[in-house]
Amino acid sequence: MHILFEQLENAGFLKNNQPNLSAIAKATKTQIRRLAEESAEITSANNLPPDKSIFTHSASLSLGGGRFPCAFIDCRLQRAQQLAQFAAFYSDRVYISNFITDYISHGEVSLMHDKEMLRTHFFTDVCILASLRPMIEAGKVIPITAPNYCQHCLLGESFGKDADKRLRKVLEGLVEDYFAQTKLTLETSGDEYDLTIEGPELLVEHGTTQAVYLTLPLGLREMPSIMRRLRSGNQVRLSASLRRKLGQHYRLAAEVFKSLVFELAASQCLKTSFLTERELHVKLLNRLTDNRESQRRNQLLSKHLTCLVPFLDDLDPEAVLKIREREEDAFLVFRASLKEALDDYIAEKGQLTERDAKAIYADVLQPKLAALNTKVSLAGRDLRKQSRRKILGWSGAITLGLYSGFVPAGLAAAAKALGLTKVLAGITEGLMGQGDAEESIRNEQMFFLWKVQQAAARRKSSK
Repeated sequence: MHILFEQLENAGFLKNNQPNLSAIAKATKTQIRRLAEESAEITSANNLPPDKSIFTHSASLSLGGGRFPCAFIDCRLQRAQQLAQFAAFYSDRVYISNFITDYISHGEVSLMHDKEMLRTHFFTDVCILASLRPMIEAGKVIPITAPNYCQHCLLGESFGKDADKRLRKVLEGLVEDYFAQTKLTLETSGDEYDLTIEGPELLVEHGTTQAVYLTLPLGLREMPSIMRRLRSGNQVRLSASLRRKLGQHYRLAAEVFKSLVFELAASQCLKTSFLTERELHVKLLNRLTDNRESQRRNQLLSKHLTCLVPFLDDLDPEAVLKIREREEDAFLVFRASLKEALDDYIAEKGQLTERDAKAIYADVLQPKLAALNTKVSLAGRDLRKQSRRKILGWSGAITLGLYSGFVPAGLAAAAKALGLTKVLAGITEGLMGQGDAEESIRNEQMFFLWKVQQAAARRKSSK
């Protein structure tokens, strides 16, 4: 059992790999904070050795099942599933942030006044971890608490000379993008103030998100006309000056920056490469550095993995992992071949989009899978021919042997008792196993992918 789940079970918050709702409903803020502090110690990245494999990654906070940019449980579970698929199908290990530790210092969580909301957040966190448990205990997804780094040193090691200046410029540009490209609408419901933020998908997940204020900033509370409209039940579209006072564009940019810092810190400590599903992260990283060679393949591959392998959604990550463990050599050959195909494509196109992923499947992977199907079919046909010849030979030999007395008594007795046809049918079955036909393609580059496709087809037909 992974130590993180042992901790949650010992505290009573996890039972039979399900959140213990009754225990969580009674949890105090102090209990959750203490749990978070213990969790930070047992998942410290400083306790782990570095790994320079290009197939070891540090995932963005969002891809790791974090709360930003969308805190709804369905969305978080979907991203966690996306991560699990990637880890099972491609990666050696993916390090994710142990978001339980957010209760130590994260403003939106640790300072939350509403106890029910705090418990709801914690319940969701336990759900996400439980969904990832098979992959965590298989050692493919590893929750960590990233080390604290001096920002100047971290940026210098990651992006070289003048990194601070470049970062400041990138962040200022991001803040202004959020300010210029988002619209804010405020309304009140009871004692809370709901802020709806709308903007392009690049900046705002789903094109819209919400923030909740228990009290408005002083600058807005001092505006009688705004307060009257809110108390009358009206929505208020905030002007540019009001948006400046509210400062939401700074908070949104800070959340994005926090994810980048986690990836950078994990990368420096564990020698991983970045992994993200958000195009915004890729754009920001590309603005910070010109060294893009090893990053572009991984950064968005997780987002487009099911376009690249459209039948992957028909299998649980655990099923893919079992095939990978059974066919370890074939998996390594396949992954190297896939990496080469992706690198060649990205070198020519300079990007990886959903359309590109579909094109790689149609142009590269699908024809190779079809060729393997043909080879297996031909191998099966050859085996059937060989089987018929061997059956005739055995039939003649046994029949002649029985009449001439040359067949051992045991075989003669079996042949008489079972009937010659049953004996031959058993021989035929042994000669015609599916595994015999598969042997003809075992050394092919796409054999592992072909096995995944076959498993997905069987799963689909059984539903």
